[in-house]
Amino acid sequence: MTTKKQIRDLLKPVMVNNPDIVISGQLAFLTPIRHVISGIEFQRGLTKDFCHVTPFTTETCGRLNLPFVNFLIRIRFDGRDSLFWDKPDIVWKFQNRLATEIVPQLRILTDINAYVKNRYHSIEHKHDHPLRFLISLPAIIASGDLDFATLIYREVFEHMDWVRVEAFPMYRENIDWYRGFKVLLEPLLNRDIPKLVEILRDFERESISKSGYEKYWENAPFPLEEFL
Repeated sequence: MTTKKQIRDLLKPVMVNNPDIVISGQLAFLTPIRHVISGIEFQRGLTKDFCHVTPFTTETCGRLNLPFVNFLIRIRFDGRDSLFWDKPDIVWKFQNRLATEIVPQLRILTDINAYVKNRYHSIEHKHDHPLRFLISLPAIIASGDLDFATLIYREVFEHMDWVRVEAFPMYRENIDWYRGFKVLLEPLLNRDIPKLVEILRDFERESISKSGYEKYWENAPFPLEEFL
């Protein structure tokens, strides 16, 4: 089983130049947390010799779900997304990639504009993964891209097959929360930015409170507020 000491020892040399990395349980993430959490999950394997390694990003003004995987960043060793503690060469390669590639990419994605641009750059795939857009509608609004947010509402939310959504266990338990996005509809269509900001701040405070990461959170303005 992967231990906290193994994770700390692994990240120690990386944290010399990245002191804003925090280790919390099986997660390591960049601080301060503003509107996006970017980090890495170390998922314990069945034996003590390996663990699954998954970079993740998740928005705080939406449904905070740790980890919510960002498939733009992948780690592969010998064809697996795993880290083998008993293979020093693989551990060293991971530390090098972490310092030179993974952390810099995750750091870019802590900016909500970069996060939205990289994850939701096209609505063409909405029929394949409609909830991919719907789940992060608050983040898209928070970034200030109200035209894209309106398009999602009209093209995805209004035509959502909720019966189909309920068929997926990972979404079923949160279905009322997804439907709760309706509170954003009127101010979005009316371009009522003060109201949107108020709602998003409520979403974010609730998410951070439930996560237990209040001490790492910085109450920063949304890019949307530039239009006030």
